[in-house]
Amino acid sequence: MIEGADILARHFAGQQARFFPPLRIGTTPQAHELTADLILIGEKTATCSLPSTWGHGVRPFEGALQLLYGAQSTPCAILETTRVYRCPIGQITPDFVSAFAETDGTVAGFLRDMVPHYAAVCADAGQPFSLATPLLCEHFKLVRVLR
Repeated sequence: MIEGADILARHFAGQQARFFPPLRIGTTPQAHELTADLILIGEKTATCSLPSTWGHGVRPFEGALQLLYGAQSTPCAILETTRVYRCPIGQITPDFVSAFAETDGTVAGFLRDMVPHYAAVCADAGQPFSLATPLLCEHFKLVRVLR
């Protein structure tokens, strides 16, 4: 069962096929809170991850509904995934970087900040990394604030 499915069901009864595991963006509670705040004010509408972090499990899909968590243990919003695609990190687009909203808003800034992060994640997993390494890019919209 998906964590928070009962909360999603209260707002989207009969749509369990769309329920997806919760979203916590970042690697620290402070990052979770910062990114949740950016989403709640409408600045952040996209995120990305390495496809390998999803293992053999279900990956995000268009129409998915998921809870968003900040630093607290209670959900702060419900998001709906609007688009999912793979893109090599070295070919990330200005449109994605703008929607990502965690760097200075430039492709160069995204690469400066995110290449070391994803290179370290790959190294920790014993996987190779290059600018051709794909990211799973996910765009979403805020559908309900729970705070």
